[in-house]
Amino acid sequence: MPLHVDAAIGGYVLPFIEMEGKYDFKPWDFRVEGVCSINADTHKYGYSPKGSSVLIFNSSAIRRYQYFSFATWPGGIYISPTAMGTRNGGCISAAWGSLLGLGVKGFRESTKKIL
Repeated sequence: MPLHVDAAIGGYVLPFIEMEGKYDFKPWDFRVEGVCSINADTHKYGYSPKGSSVLIFNSSAIRRYQYFSFATWPGGIYISPTAMGTRNGGCISAAWGSLLGLGVKGFRESTKKIL
């Protein structure tokens, strides 16, 4: 049975807690049999503006069901990776910058402060 993990806040904290090796908790990610998708909100502990999140899948076969298409839209065929359609690229660009700027080292340091 497919399982989705809502890691809205924990998605940007739990991996780095585990890297510290000080806490013992059970796996919650793709290491668990049946987990097929995980979301994490970059606007929380990903240190980026509200309006960006990530949804990752353990296989492209499952990801293909994410896409939305509308063949009879008056403007032509409309296909989007989300039902919400287009969004301003500023939030996701800022999220990408935060991820690159902090990197694993930065996220580990911020997680230590959070703990």
